[in-house]
Amino acid sequence: MWVPYNEGWGQWDTARIVEMIKKRDPTRLVDNASGWSDRGVGDVHDMHKYPGRVRRSRRQTGRRAGRIRRPGSASARPHLARREEWGYRKFTDAEALTAAYMDLVAKLFPLIDEKGLSAAVYTQTTDVETEVNGLMTYDRALVKMNLDKVAPANRGRR
Repeated sequence: MWVPYNEGWGQWDTARIVEMIKKRDPTRLVDNASGWSDRGVGDVHDMHKYPGRVRRSRRQTGRRAGRIRRPGSASARPHLARREEWGYRKFTDAEALTAAYMDLVAKLFPLIDEKGLSAAVYTQTTDVETEVNGLMTYDRALVKMNLDKVAPANRGRR
């Protein structure tokens, strides 16, 4: 999927940009803007919903995906922690972080049938600089959650 704008930062002439992307790569979906500034074009209506705010929303109709939600992320102090670090929610260890993630994922599954949720994106795969919300550390040396629990939870199984 192509996403030309994040949260509306620098967003301009959205309909034209989406059309240009679709012409250049017709094999992928286009999300006109990740979060906040949906312009009603592209294949997806995307809303950012950060931790603790996973809510129901009206079912989408027509040709656009139900909604892609960005349920956010959570952080645990990584082995590369710097003095200035930032995260949506902080946890002290992998067990607490894993439990919080599993709880968040469990809240998403009912929204598939009830409200037409099409996908959810967890922010983010790795830590970046001082933002420690990744599933892995900045150097990718450490996975911060228990994958034996997380993988089945992502498939709707506990």
